[in-house]
Amino acid sequence: MRIERLSRAHDRSTFRCGRAELDEWFRTAAMEAQQRNRSARTTVLVDGHGAVVGFYSLATHAVAYDASPRELVKGVPRYDAVPAVRLARLAIHEDHQGQGLGERLLATAVRDVLAAAEHVGIVLMTVDALDEAAATFSERFGFMRLEATRTRPALAARVKDLQLTFSSSREG
Repeated sequence: MRIERLSRAHDRSTFRCGRAELDEWFRTAAMEAQQRNRSARTTVLVDGHGAVVGFYSLATHAVAYDASPRELVKGVPRYDAVPAVRLARLAIHEDHQGQGLGERLLATAVRDVLAAAEHVGIVLMTVDALDEAAATFSERFGFMRLEATRTRPALAARVKDLQLTFSSSREG
């Protein structure tokens, strides 16, 4: 399996992860978000035949300083917003779930954020969790819940802490 930037060459029509909201976004909006309005970048995991096995999407973001747990903003100048990158979506095709591929994609997303942080200020990586199961998955890797202002869980972790969590032992 290999990691690639989403392109028109990838067949998105048959992807199904078991969550209609994620499937629909990937099939209909992922390319537009990436190419036309550049609001998100999507990376795919493909098998040896080029079939999409999973994907994640990253977007720029800012977190309200006052909504951040103190542990996450300790030492950060007190501005209205803390610069972040959001893991907006992460999904694994239902035929490949339970094989550790979600962790592999999360580790790759973290490496993408760390690479970006070499060139631009990023303090936090946030997760827009679809449900409690996704939030629990993220918490396993050090993400903390943000103040509840939405119906879906939102989590964040310091980029410098993620660098330690996703050391070479977890690289895919």
